[in-house]
Amino acid sequence: MFSYTRNAVQGVGANAQSNGYGLGAYVSTFFDNGLYVDSILRYIYKEHSIDASFIPSGAGGECITC
Repeated sequence: MFSYTRNAVQGVGANAQSNGYGLGAYVSTFFDNGLYVDSILRYIYKEHSIDASFIPSGAGGECITC
């Protein structure tokens, strides 16, 4: 099995992106005595990117609340 997800959010002063990839396998083994074993193997990779700018324009690096 394979999965892919992509999310993007844009707002005032902030942008965020997320990508995810997954790969997996499922195996069942049945034995003659009636016993069985299920196995699941899954690998997931995620990457995130966030860009935020909350400094008001015109602040000039000065303390606003001082």
